[in-house]
Amino acid sequence: MSKTIFIGSIYSQKIKGKEGDYAYMIHNTSEKKRLLIYNENYKQWSNLDLRPGGGNAIVRPFRYDHQNNINKWPRSLGIPTGPGWVSLTQSNKEIIDLAFENIDRALKQDNYDEIWWSASKDHNLGVSIFTPGDDVRKYIVSKLKELCKSENGETWEKYFLFYS
Repeated sequence: MSKTIFIGSIYSQKIKGKEGDYAYMIHNTSEKKRLLIYNENYKQWSNLDLRPGGGNAIVRPFRYDHQNNINKWPRSLGIPTGPGWVSLTQSNKEIIDLAFENIDRALKQDNYDEIWWSASKDHNLGVSIFTPGDDVRKYIVSKLKELCKSENGETWEKYFLFYS
């Protein structure tokens, strides 16, 4: 059984038009089956809006829409990060957990080679449009690590990488 690699992409201008740039990656096929995790606006996430967003939410149209059976093989899934989530409350924690249930469901349905997510230079969640609180960002990264461990077992840390 192959392992799923979780890759935190640290965006910079030098990767524009290359691996790590979601706009490039979603339109350029790879031999690897990838899931791009993007930072999502809560309202658009809850309304199942499939219009492209700013930043890494440019890949929103490629997410799986359970209600309308669009994109049966999800190539992207969002994790709400706001707006206005300055700290981790019980309410936004529950919303983040629901988003991770969607991701976990996708991982159980399909065998992905790589899961990409937006990282910062200090290996926290990378953000640009919204600036969620540090505890929100750390919680999301901890959930990504849990998923990686669930997918890869005891050796999960060697499958949790960063790309810049």
